[in-house]
Formats: sequence, C-alpha cells, structure tokens
Amino acid sequence: MKTVAFYGLGNMGRGMALNLLNAGYRLNVYDPISEHMTEAANQGAIACETPEHAVVDADFIISMLPTGAQVHSLYFGDENSDDSGIVAKTDKKAIFIDCSTIEADMAKSIGNQLREANMRFCDAPVSGGVAGAAMG
Repeated sequence: MKTVAFYGLGNMGRGMALNLLNAGYRLNVYDPISEHMTEAANQGAIACETPEHAVVDADFIISMLPTGAQVHSLYFGDENSDDSGIVAKTDKKAIFIDCSTIEADMAKSIGNQLREANMRFCDAPVSGGVAGAAMG
C-alpha cells in the first residue's frame, strides 16, 4: 500500500484527502488546526504530531496550503528557527506534489530547490473549488 503525507486539510484539502483514503492509500496527515486532523483521523487517516512525522515512509507528499511562503516553509524550514523542513526528512524516492494555487515564480523556485536536493516535484494547482475537491 502506498503512503501519502498530506498537508493542509482546509476547505480544498479535506475533500482531496478523503478521496485518497477512499482510493485505498495510507494517509498521514498534518494540519496546524487539530480539529481538521481529528476529522481526518475519524475517517481513517493517521494524524501526525509534526510535519516531519507525516513523511515517514511516504511515497508521495501532497501540499494544499494557502500561500507559497507556507509551502516553502513546510518543505525547507524557516530561516528564523531550527526547523529544517520536511525535505531533509523525506526519502529520495518520494514525489512532492504541490496542489496549492501559488505564485508561478514561487512554484518554480520550490521545484528548482527540490531538484537541487535530488527530489522529484510536480506543480499541480487545482481548480473546481470545494465541490470539485470533494468529488475528486
């Protein structure tokens, strides 16, 4: 069974994550809002205490966050803290898929940084709104 680490269980991410569960993926989830993780865990996801815990054994890393800065911080850490981001904890075989609708320059920069780290990246912004995410 393939494992997906999923970040961002808000309006769009919630439906996307539940569709992955329904498709039979093992789903490790992280969201700073604990109620979002509890809801996903009640559906069968594994709620992770930290972003780094979610990438353990992950084949795919999917992010669905509000801003490019949040995606960058999740992946590479925050220069103002000791956080090194999830890239440093992720197996090289994993594929990063960012579904956030972020600035094109930021997506290109993130993709370049991942390639420099010998990681694979797919920029896959979504459309269709909350209803489209829920319907898959």
